[in-house]
Amino acid sequence: MKLYKITLILIIGLAIASCQDEYENELIPGSELSGEWYVETSVDGMVVLGHEKIATYNTSAADGSQIWVDDLEHIWPVKAKISASPSSNSFAGMGDNIVAPIYSYDTADIAEPYDSITSTFEGYHTMEVLEGKVINDAGRSKSGVVTDSIYIKAVFSDDPGTEYEMAGHRRTGFLEDDY
Repeated sequence: MKLYKITLILIIGLAIASCQDEYENELIPGSELSGEWYVETSVDGMVVLGHEKIATYNTSAADGSQIWVDDLEHIWPVKAKISASPSSNSFAGMGDNIVAPIYSYDTADIAEPYDSITSTFEGYHTMEVLEGKVINDAGRSKSGVVTDSIYIKAVFSDDPGTEYEMAGHRRTGFLEDDY
């Protein structure tokens, strides 16, 4: 009888100890727009670069108002903060391209170019996203897996007037889907 009572108390104690609140998965605002993507880049409807990996991710503010658009130096190179609207799965705006600084050079002494060239930082080239959106379940990976789709229409300040369109799908993480 003693063993029965001890076992019963132990089981009740374990049952109470094992009860815990249900885990709720909290997403950071803007995480719907984050991911790695394979995109084709085109100009005037003609594909100029095929299936390059880019990334979109949250800024350190983690409030969903901006995202980073980063081509991982595969296309332009570009890395810029762009205004985002997570509720409509879209992003657009102008951002400094922090991997494309603008310098002015002082080359007054031509005889000793290595010693005389000084550079002064003047700012960054910019990237303007005219239209950017993520469409849920509208893309297909290389192996046919349904993924999210991304579309970006952008203009770069160091190539003004040329509209680049990048369209593709979210990276699945499976090796057979990588390009």
